[in-house]
Amino acid sequence: MNTYLNLKCDRQHRRARYGFTLVELLVVIAIIGILVALLLPAVGAARAAARRTQCLNQIKQLALAAQNYHDAFTAFPYGSISLDPVTDDGSGMSFLVRLLPYMEEQATYDQVDFGQMWANKVHRPIRARLLEAVICPSTDPVVDWWYGPAGRMDFHLEPGNTRETPTHYYGVLGAKGVNLYSAASPPNNEYPMHPTFRMDYGGWATSGVLQRDELISMRRISDGTSYTFFVGEMATSRNSYESWMGALDSFHSGELQMRNIHYPLNSTYHTEGTVGDFNSNSFASEHAGRGVHFAFADGSGHFISEEVDLKLLKALATRSQHEIVSLDELE
Repeated sequence: MNTYLNLKCDRQHRRARYGFTLVELLVVIAIIGILVALLLPAVGAARAAARRTQCLNQIKQLALAAQNYHDAFTAFPYGSISLDPVTDDGSGMSFLVRLLPYMEEQATYDQVDFGQMWANKVHRPIRARLLEAVICPSTDPVVDWWYGPAGRMDFHLEPGNTRETPTHYYGVLGAKGVNLYSAASPPNNEYPMHPTFRMDYGGWATSGVLQRDELISMRRISDGTSYTFFVGEMATSRNSYESWMGALDSFHSGELQMRNIHYPLNSTYHTEGTVGDFNSNSFASEHAGRGVHFAFADGSGHFISEEVDLKLLKALATRSQHEIVSLDELE
């Protein structure tokens, strides 16, 4: 009898040894927690890298669309077209509208009425359309910018009835300020600015590829298309934005989808209700690595560190100022 009881107890004891003690369970949970803590940053970094790669591909596709436009019309599109200062007649639309057919957006392009300003109410459905191809995946695409009723136009007078959707890729007007490559004496060593457009918003540089009321062909890019910016990122939650469709604001001074290069990358921002040097707010992004994507006039794209010398940035913003630069300096 005792032998039987001993054998039974021994079997029960051996079965019990297959379970976990509380201490063992806590150790396993701690190990899993450590592994998760180690893996999450790596997963986050991989996702950030994927978004950055997607953004670079998108901005390159935009530059390639401009190449195809140039093949069709022997020039790059207007950066913007002026409006009549009294009647607002004219489209005032951004270069993105002209590129729509080359971005697989022919149906959207066909709805545009080029006889009406971009802010005309007939364009509400188009302005509300989110073009994912011009939205940086690292930045929130939703912008609460409302337009209220004002006759035939939708301007920002009061909370209104349509939401605008933005672009995060802005045209490069050119460089502003002193040309540090020039041996000329002041003021002849400054980059050219438009002589008549108002300067209270920062003015318009005239040395870039995308210009107001002017078509630029490749023949005029004597610095070389591989050394000349076409568009850059303006993709940060610290900026306020307006419609991807619009190029000129209702005061005919602010360039809504183009910028001068006057400040270092990721350094100055525009917030609602401010003017200042509006047309010269810095190109910026929220990518890991602290830099900004730019597409060049040859269709290529590069990630440029915010540490790059401003002198070099300005040189790359111009099409024919004869600066001699190397892209190795971007690394």
